[in-house]
Amino acid sequence: MIDKRTSIADKIIHKANVIGITQGTKITNGVDTGEECIIVEVSKKQGTSSLSQSDIIPSILSDGVTKTDVIEGNLVF
Repeated sequence: MIDKRTSIADKIIHKANVIGITQGTKITNGVDTGEECIIVEVSKKQGTSSLSQSDIIPSILSDGVTKTDVIEGNLVF
């Protein structure tokens, strides 16, 4: 699982506005669904029309199983 997470992180961390990646459970409409996912923290959430195709974070990763949850976060130094 560590290799899979490292590979996922390497692909996502370089996308526009991404400031962090962690593993957790998906929150939809303020409710924890309990579904495991990769949580991607961005400096500001933007609609897909504002991003280049290469910077869009898919709702399900290329493995066809792993879901993502994009949340707005704060960069901490």
